[in-house]
Amino acid sequence: MNTNKQTAILVTHAFLEIGGKHVVVSPGSRNAPLITSFQKENIELHPVVDERSAGFIALGVAIATSEPVGLICTSGTALLNYSPAIAEAYYLGVPLIVLSADRPEESINQGIGQTIDQQNVFSNFQKSFLQLPKQLLTQKDFKKWNQKVLDCLSNSIDKDSGPVHINLPFEEPLYDTEKEKYKLADRKAILTVPNNFLLSSEQQEKLKASQKTLILCGMLKEDAALSELLQKLSNVPSVSILAEHTSNQSAAISIQTIDRVLELIQDDLKPQLVITLGENIISKKIKSFISNSDCSHWHISPSGVSRNTFGKLEQSIEAEAKQFLQRVVELKSKLQKSTYSNNWKNIDSIAEERHKQFISSCAYSDLSVFSKIIQTLPFNCHIQSGNSSVVRYFQLFKNIPFKSFHANRGTSGIDGSTSTAVGFSLIKSELTLLVTGDLSFMYDSNGLWNNLITPNLRIIIVNNGGGGIFRIIPGPQTVKNFETYFEGKHSMNFKGIVTNLGLEYHAAENYDELVNKLDSFYELSSVAKVMEVKTPHEINDEVLKHYFNFIKTGKHEEVA
Repeated sequence: MNTNKQTAILVTHAFLEIGGKHVVVSPGSRNAPLITSFQKENIELHPVVDERSAGFIALGVAIATSEPVGLICTSGTALLNYSPAIAEAYYLGVPLIVLSADRPEESINQGIGQTIDQQNVFSNFQKSFLQLPKQLLTQKDFKKWNQKVLDCLSNSIDKDSGPVHINLPFEEPLYDTEKEKYKLADRKAILTVPNNFLLSSEQQEKLKASQKTLILCGMLKEDAALSELLQKLSNVPSVSILAEHTSNQSAAISIQTIDRVLELIQDDLKPQLVITLGENIISKKIKSFISNSDCSHWHISPSGVSRNTFGKLEQSIEAEAKQFLQRVVELKSKLQKSTYSNNWKNIDSIAEERHKQFISSCAYSDLSVFSKIIQTLPFNCHIQSGNSSVVRYFQLFKNIPFKSFHANRGTSGIDGSTSTAVGFSLIKSELTLLVTGDLSFMYDSNGLWNNLITPNLRIIIVNNGGGGIFRIIPGPQTVKNFETYFEGKHSMNFKGIVTNLGLEYHAAENYDELVNKLDSFYELSSVAKVMEVKTPHEINDEVLKHYFNFIKTGKHEEVA
């Protein structure tokens, strides 16, 4: 008896039960039962040929919707191409549902084409794995496995969300047309984080005793209620709030330009207590600053997961950020009086003034390009930042008028930023702007080779002729053949790629061209637009070094 259809229906309905509405599908034959089943439901299917790109597009959709998103692929190495996106989703806490078609177990390792051992291939980067049997012969079998599938999928949206993988062996014929045979089991309740979090007496006393409390916000979703709570704490004298752009918190309540502020920091501002919200801090300088402080570290996470980022972890506190901050706000009047918050704000003001002075006369470079991009940003756009130098340049500017800010900082790879932006723009009606480097764009150009590209997508490629990050970080330039083996120096442009994909191409090779073209670049159009901005790789690193020196000393140096 062939039960492909019943198995596919079981998985489809379980996906619907956990709130799934979007599935990214890559073509194949072994996955035909799944595709057929999902087509019959109120689910949006997004076809993407390249599985690596498909994984990141699904990631973008999941980030934009805050809902689980499915991935369907055929058997064999197709599945392995999801790996970078699955790892990214794991470290970001994004619920991706991998549904991989497979051959029956007796076919594995028998020299049969398009067949590998697919069980637990994401073992280090998944919340759950489930191997389904090739046949569901009875109603009892069906109900048992229905519950197991629900259990597995529910793990993706639990308080510690992330990817899950279900492997489905399908026998031929793959295009079976028999009618539904078994009745689905009742829905299982989805786990949620309880709302009754309380601070222990010891935690309360530590908060009240600290004269120097540093709240550091890493990667978080947009949340007005969380911003309001941070606002209430922003004027507490003993509390300083630092937030990276990936935290998506209001510009008015925090110090956002951490790296430049730390150029002026003094030892007396080292914290006694550090509280981290969200995940994956970008700034290496703040990590070093805290690591070298005599302090305690509390990490707040819905799952209570340990994040000993600074080697100072004292407590992993299981709570939503809002739940925890609400309890801190209730203690607001009992917290210490000190000059800690004002001292940070005063330094931030000095750094901001020096930043403006330097930018006003900055040579044409990556830094001046980012300044102009940020000055001309349309209000309420969604930003997807590339990794490496791109996201670090963004961190040097405050009060950026974005609606949301995202970057694949779970694993910090360059391999899927374009695809993630494509997925995100599918969901959001507002403008989605990807700012990426040349190597990142080159690597993930396949993300634009599909029919999912929306007119609200804008891409700016900062082409500095190679991996600019390797001129910024210490070490690589001391190695022989640095430009070949680290920087990946090149003289390519991307006009051919962009136009062949049917997208609107723009180019700027100097500051004036950039200024003249940016405003119209954001205007509405019938197709997505890409702007390639060439910058001088020979001086980009020197300009940045002089920038930080000016922040620190207030003295200009000439760029060679």
